[in-house]
Amino acid sequence: MYIEASGSQALFKTAFDYACEKTRYCVVSVLPEITLNAIQFISTQPMIYGSRGDEHENIIEVIDLLKQGKTKMNEIITSKYTIDEFPQAIAAAASGKDIKVIINFENK
Repeated sequence: MYIEASGSQALFKTAFDYACEKTRYCVVSVLPEITLNAIQFISTQPMIYGSRGDEHENIIEVIDLLKQGKTKMNEIITSKYTIDEFPQAIAAAASGKDIKVIINFENK
């Protein structure tokens, strides 16, 4: 299962390219339009689940809490991985060991 919470088109496309048959995708971020390879889409038979997003007021409240220092990002992010560690990142997220997993595409 791939959980998309970043809002990054490139990250979603990369995860889709790495996926095996019948991979489940849970999209909880707001993504702009995405173009996928139709043949790959049909042949891998993915299952894509979505959510409606959060209320505007809640997002504003979270931003305010971050600005005020009442919520610390380093406490929210439980682990960071490189793209080469993608399988370990997915395993950590799936096991419940980590709550917020970040995959850094810039550094290897």
